[in-house]
Amino acid sequence: MRLTPDGRADPARRTGSGRGFALRAALAYAVLGVVWIALTDLLVEDPAEVWVQTVKGSLFAGASAVFVFVVLRTFVAARRRAEADLRRSEERFRTLVERVPGVVYLNEIDRDDSSLTRCAYVGPQLRDLLGYEPEEWMADDELWQRVIHPDDRDRALEANAAAEGTGELSAEYRAVTRDGRTVWIHDEGHRVDAGAGGPGYWLGVMVDITAQRVADAALHELSESLRGVFAASPLAIMVLEPDGRVRHWNPAAERMLGWAASEVIGPYVPEDRQEEFARLRARVLAGEAFSGIEVTRVRKDGTPIEVSVSTAPFHGRDGRVEAIVGVIEDITERKRVAGQLALQAELLANVNDAVIATDASFRITYWNHGASVLYGWSSAEVVGRDVTELLPADMSAPGYEEIRQSFLENGFWRGEVLHPRKDGSRVPVEITTVARTREDGTTYFLSVNRDVTERRRAEEALRRRTRQQEVIARLGATAVSGPPLAAFVDEVLRVVAATLEVDLIALLEPQGDEGGLALRAGIGWRDGLIGTQVAAPGFPSLAAFTLGADEPVIVSDLRSEWRFAAPPYLEEHGVVSGASVVVRSSGARPYGTLAVLSREPRSFTRDDAHFLESVSALVGFAMDRDRAEAALRAAEARYRQLVETGPGVVYVHDGRQVPAALTYVSPQVVDLLGYPLERWREDPRFWLACIHPGDRNRVLDADAKAIRGGRPLTMEYRLIAADGREVWVQDRAMTIRDEDGALAFRQGLLLDVTERHRAEEERRRAIESQLRLATRLEALHPIDRDVLAAASVEEMADRALDHLRRLVAYDRATVGFVHEETGTYRVLAMRDREGLGPVPDGPLVVDAGARVQLERPVLSIPDLDRFAVPSSLLGVARAMGVRSVLSVALLAEGEHLGNLALTSATPAAFDEEAEDIAREVASQLAIAIRQARLRDALRERAAQLERLAEERRQLLHRIVRAQEEERQRVSLELHDGLGQVLTSISLFAADLEKDVAEHARPRAIRVSELIRRAIQDSRQLVWSLRPPELEHLGLVPAVRRLVEDVSSHGGIEVDLHEDLGDLRLDPEAEAVVYRVVQEALNNVVKHAKATSVSVVIRRANGALSALIEDNGCGFEPIAMGPGQGMGLIGMRERAELVEGTLVVESADGSGARVRLEVPMGHREGSTDG
Repeated sequence: MRLTPDGRADPARRTGSGRGFALRAALAYAVLGVVWIALTDLLVEDPAEVWVQTVKGSLFAGASAVFVFVVLRTFVAARRRAEADLRRSEERFRTLVERVPGVVYLNEIDRDDSSLTRCAYVGPQLRDLLGYEPEEWMADDELWQRVIHPDDRDRALEANAAAEGTGELSAEYRAVTRDGRTVWIHDEGHRVDAGAGGPGYWLGVMVDITAQRVADAALHELSESLRGVFAASPLAIMVLEPDGRVRHWNPAAERMLGWAASEVIGPYVPEDRQEEFARLRARVLAGEAFSGIEVTRVRKDGTPIEVSVSTAPFHGRDGRVEAIVGVIEDITERKRVAGQLALQAELLANVNDAVIATDASFRITYWNHGASVLYGWSSAEVVGRDVTELLPADMSAPGYEEIRQSFLENGFWRGEVLHPRKDGSRVPVEITTVARTREDGTTYFLSVNRDVTERRRAEEALRRRTRQQEVIARLGATAVSGPPLAAFVDEVLRVVAATLEVDLIALLEPQGDEGGLALRAGIGWRDGLIGTQVAAPGFPSLAAFTLGADEPVIVSDLRSEWRFAAPPYLEEHGVVSGASVVVRSSGARPYGTLAVLSREPRSFTRDDAHFLESVSALVGFAMDRDRAEAALRAAEARYRQLVETGPGVVYVHDGRQVPAALTYVSPQVVDLLGYPLERWREDPRFWLACIHPGDRNRVLDADAKAIRGGRPLTMEYRLIAADGREVWVQDRAMTIRDEDGALAFRQGLLLDVTERHRAEEERRRAIESQLRLATRLEALHPIDRDVLAAASVEEMADRALDHLRRLVAYDRATVGFVHEETGTYRVLAMRDREGLGPVPDGPLVVDAGARVQLERPVLSIPDLDRFAVPSSLLGVARAMGVRSVLSVALLAEGEHLGNLALTSATPAAFDEEAEDIAREVASQLAIAIRQARLRDALRERAAQLERLAEERRQLLHRIVRAQEEERQRVSLELHDGLGQVLTSISLFAADLEKDVAEHARPRAIRVSELIRRAIQDSRQLVWSLRPPELEHLGLVPAVRRLVEDVSSHGGIEVDLHEDLGDLRLDPEAEAVVYRVVQEALNNVVKHAKATSVSVVIRRANGALSALIEDNGCGFEPIAMGPGQGMGLIGMRERAELVEGTLVVESADGSGARVRLEVPMGHREGSTDG
């Protein structure tokens, strides 16, 4: 089809055909020849056949030309005969043209403009191809351009324009039929020049090639799929020539066997495989295909590989075998898995849990060794028996129904039941049963039964601890509420006695500096004993020993206790067992001890002691609070003086009334507003009259909301001074509640911020001046990029309005939001044009109606004078002369951030296009505002986390320093006190051996041995608390002494390797490294069950590393429960103190590795040895 080069139809007057019968006959013959050639090129695949048919078409076209020439020569002489003959020929050739599988067309070239054509003829096949009638096609010169698919239109027109210069058109494009289908068309055309007599015409044919295109696409997809399968197949695929040469070798073969394709293309069969390949080749060439042959092959690197080989012949068109296709699967892993399955079957038979399998009738089909151990029956005794009869569960009918429902819904059931054993006893077991279906459709059940006797015992202990924790939580809540101290102590003693089930409990406190103990409170004691001294100074009682040990003390039998004696009041009440803890204070000296006592022999547990420690902590907290309250009362007088001399006005009012009545105001109010103090005291509501009328409603509303919600209030408003001045104040108020939680009063502080507001007003005016200047600038970038580049939310809003003014005609545009604390509408940015009155001064109060209107996604008011819904903001708009309003909410992820409002003095000023533009600008602005707020919040959070991390580091420094100082203090006290006493006793015992009678000498010798052991133990304790080598000689001697001590006393071989020599580090770093090594070795001795430990201390790259590695049982760090791993936590915290790192690596059965790295900070005067 031909049009003008730019696709336009010919606007000139169409000329009539006027060519006569001869022209049409020539056209028919020529078209037939062209059609012949075109169809031959499209439909015939054999190139030789294409050439033959093309020659035939050309001869046919030439014969047609000769025929036309003869007709024209004889036209005058035999017109009537020729006309008859031509009509018959026309009919024959028209029939031929209109039956070819294509649409033949003829476009006449305009005489005046050769780039313009009109359709003079189109074949009726157009109906089947595109659904259009030939008449409407010839009548509408633009129809061809319209039916071309939009994606191909430009390309088709370019081909059309290019044919103008060559005279030949060949193009393929898509067209849209009348009913909306898409078809592919091959358009082949040829320009026929008419010589000097006329401009000529275009003759062409359009052929439907949709099926060919679909077939080509399918063939391409299939080819690509096969190529992808060959390349991506995990199996090695190779194609061999019949003589053994490799034709194709896929990547999987390269990975599996090690040879690249370039190494094996060509002759590939190794010498030692020639005979095997010959047998294989003979079978395949005979047409045989086989698979699954398992053999062992050798990779390129010489390693063996187990493979499964499958081969098949590839037949050519003549039926002969042209190639051999081989597929090789690596079955090494499959064989390994088969071995593992056999191993797992053996493990299943020997697993500790009972594993039982039954058929659908619950007949036992499998019974492992664990089941025999759990129940007592052997496998031979139970296989074939009904499991429900052998192991009946103590379960009711509803219980069985629950099991049935679980199987129906989940396919398994898990629960706990009591099962009988062969010996008649019963055992609690946890059962997990699953239903499975085999390939043949039969169902079987598999159960794993586990003895949960020990777990139930642990759960009972857990329930006991849970009850104790609940008591601690309840008492903690009571302590925080601030009850009277005596009442709280009585409640604590009563609850502890009930929880631990004891009949005697005592709270003892030291008496002065002499060391005597008094019974301050208790339960179960005789009348008159509470409040008196029960242990004389220096008496070695349980409480005195507890205070000295500074840790919980448990007594199983006081009658055989050697560490301390029973004071008379305990003997009087028959006390046998007990537990005692220290009641600590916030200061250095404890308040006393808390003890639970029993008249019967009883073993209190460590959990009981921990519970008692928690309770004592609450008692100490209550005592600290009681002291603090006394100090608070003393400070109250000082507070009044501070309030009345501060920089602001402090006030107190009764928060239970709205508006509130003033009950106190500090004297500074006279300087602030000029009214005499008596005026405020005489009229409790005088403060209401001082509020500026423009702020009064806002202040009262915010104050009422704060009182009702009990929330703090911070707001700024104006007060009228006695001389008429406007004074801006910042009001900060908060609610004070009484002990019962009821509102007692509200107190606040007024600060004069008039100067700040004056400066802000000047800044606002300067900003408005800058905004007016910015309105003259032209937007250079798209709105979203420009808004996101802004530095503040105000700047984002301003830029958005700057762009919007170029797109929508308005008189005023604003971006603002509702300030929740003040209840006013705050404007972030505004754009003005002439036509509206000024915006009123002062804040814009937002009432309920205005809030509802602002929260709507889009509010469009064509004429405000006819809008009946009232609101405060619309009232202000009417006063400014606004007639049209368009408000769009700024919404981002469901959050309402503000509003974009456009107003005009003209009714119906905003149409749908304006609304769409406003929506888009509002959406982009909302996203930008939310991103800006998120960035600000993220920066604040990062700063907060950094501060917390620094505080934590400082706290850890103080804690560890305090620990080391306390260790040193205790070490000195043990060395100078207990050590000297034991030495004296040792000398006395040595003399005693000589002076006692012969029958008592063995006991005297035993006493001397015990004393010498105590001296040795005390020295070891002193050394472990503060090794003198660490302080005087350095890290390496201290660690070497520690290693020797563990080797000699722990029964473990410990090796030390170090390269520090005489190098000394910073004392804090040396202490950290030593304590980490000490804790790691202690853990090995206590938990690892190891026989050898290696300690390696090295220095490299400015850091010191210490590695402690053992061959013990190991553990799973991630599986440690609550309360476990405190030593590891302590080691990590110590490492952090010196900016070091601690890594713990361990697994069950694989030992443990503790690696510490700290920066090296040399001590002054040390040498790097």
